[in-house]
Amino acid sequence: MANSLYIASIEPQSGKSVVALGIMEILSRRVGRVGYKPSRSPTMPHRH
Repeated sequence: MANSLYIASIEPQSGKSVVALGIMEILSRRVGRVGYKPSRSPTMPHRH
């Protein structure tokens, strides 16, 4: 069984965080520990 899951998209604001939170909700019911580490491409401009 895999220890990591990556959710990626080539489009900004495509709902990756919502998908990740939904998957975390499901996994938290089945396993004891779930973590979340957001990341962004260094080439993408930072939005305020």
